[in-house]
Amino acid sequence: DATVPRERAFFHLAGRSKNKGTQVLMDAWRRHPEWPRLTVVQSAKTAQPGTPAPNITHLTGYVEDAELRRLQNAHAFHICPSEAEGFGHLLMEGLSTGAVLVTTDGAPMHELVTPERGLLIPPARTGTLNLSPQYFVDVAGIEDAVARALALDDAQRATLGAAARRYFEGADAAFRAALPTALA
Repeated sequence: DATVPRERAFFHLAGRSKNKGTQVLMDAWRRHPEWPRLTVVQSAKTAQPGTPAPNITHLTGYVEDAELRRLQNAHAFHICPSEAEGFGHLLMEGLSTGAVLVTTDGAPMHELVTPERGLLIPPARTGTLNLSPQYFVDVAGIEDAVARALALDDAQRATLGAAARRYFEGADAAFRAALPTALA
């Protein structure tokens, strides 16, 4: 939504998932009061707010759809240091807004968010979640990725955001075209 003013701030949507890297992200943010605001949207059932920080807005109640869309569109950066993803709906939502996505450099996250349309955080270690690979980033990796994001000038941010939006539009069109055939 181009009518929503974009802020040079970071957005993290954890929802009910325990695999979004939310705790390590908030730990990193607490170490950097000079960083811009991080807005975290997380279910009260899974939230572990920890020590409050002046640059973290932690929303743990229900957020109406219209407000969630506004928040997604209002942030220049979406950061999701996911340990694992299924399809990557959250990442596709971020790409749809034309934000600069910052995510884990592991499959399938790095298949949706490539260096041409976002920034990747190398995992500090790996594991497994059921039969799927699991990737864990650490505070140092987040610090490096945020430093790279903040170093982007307006033109670089616009280029990455436009590439993200183009990718989303192409994937959305391909899905809508393939779905009726797959269902038939």
